[in-house]
Amino acid sequence: MRAMRAFTLVELLVVIGIIGLLIAVLLPALQKARAQSQNVQCAAVLRDLFVAQTMYAEQNRGQYAAAAYGTPQYTWFAQLTPLLPRDEVRRERMLQCPAVPDELMLPDTASYGINPCANMPNWSNRNAAKMDASRIIFMGEKAPNSNDFLTTADGYWLVRGGNSPEMWWKQSIGHRTISTLRHGRSDRANVVLADGHVELFDHGQYQRDSGHWYWGAGPEQEYAVNIGLCCQ
Repeated sequence: MRAMRAFTLVELLVVIGIIGLLIAVLLPALQKARAQSQNVQCAAVLRDLFVAQTMYAEQNRGQYAAAAYGTPQYTWFAQLTPLLPRDEVRRERMLQCPAVPDELMLPDTASYGINPCANMPNWSNRNAAKMDASRIIFMGEKAPNSNDFLTTADGYWLVRGGNSPEMWWKQSIGHRTISTLRHGRSDRANVVLADGHVELFDHGQYQRDSGHWYWGAGPEQEYAVNIGLCCQ
């Protein structure tokens, strides 16, 4: 019998080098494919949430399941529970964007939020609005913190001050831009617009003064709300 020849050290180093080169070539492609898959899943969830919100509104005189000020039983997703998957694990997964690590999620929170302007009177009168539904944010990605309002990319969310009729933007505690903009090259976020289609918005589109936040009667009223001078 012929004796088996062992690999020389040089041959082993060549094989290891080839394997390392293949890993270096394939890893970015695998990471890109994973990121694309996460983005697709995230967009699909937002479409499903829009459908659930639409069904909720049909059952509640046109009112959507709106955000609450950190009160678990009144969050928009608590209100939507009968219209979401019955399995608790599946339901919780639905509220967490695939791009958000588990360790960043807190109990009774979601990585998606609703535009707080959906609570405003003019939103209910959307059929008479002059602004196109395809440019108004309805729901989207947000920092995974306790607030279930949609947080803008510059860390603000719209809030009504006490009994005042005015509304203004307030800095969101614990907000980090990177926790909202988590797709693309970590510079984009998924949103579902008021007509039901999903888009990836960049930082500029997702800012509080981007013109996508308020469904008013016209640009002047929208601008007035964005700078805190008007809310009705």
